[in-house]
Amino acid sequence: MKERFLTLVEVLMIVVVVVILIILILPATPKVRGQSERSVCMSNFRRIDVGLKIYTSDNNNCMPFCSSVPTAPVEGQENLKPIPVPLMKYLKDRKLFRCPSDPGGEFFIREGTSYRWNGEKFNGMKESEALKLIKVPVLKDFDDFHGERGKKDSRNYLYPDGEVTAGPR
Repeated sequence: MKERFLTLVEVLMIVVVVVILIILILPATPKVRGQSERSVCMSNFRRIDVGLKIYTSDNNNCMPFCSSVPTAPVEGQENLKPIPVPLMKYLKDRKLFRCPSDPGGEFFIREGTSYRWNGEKFNGMKESEALKLIKVPVLKDFDDFHGERGKKDSRNYLYPDGEVTAGPR
């Protein structure tokens, strides 16, 4: 029986097909990675919400007093810690406060978290009162980590009722 080898034309056709497949797959990779990172970030928000609920339960149903932007606190928040500090007792994993899309962990390193606590509205507030503010986020990404700068859906948001959204309500 005679052995049959691939001809040069057949080999070139296989190479062309493989190159075309690579060209089709590569552009989708960053988009898939971005969606994956957003999903992890939203999961972080849900787990932080659980820690927040336990914290309020342990503290007379009051939200914590935390700085919204620790490196540049607004008036009245100068001596307050970032949101991870009171919640670490309940969450144990500091990485929950780092968004995987935070470039180089810039905000996480500088602020102690990739997420901005809405201390102006929620510091010390009773949970029952917070639940009335259904359109006001408790926590959001510090920056447009998940899309084009300036677009509303480029940040994730956590609301007092525990809902996490990709963009504001």
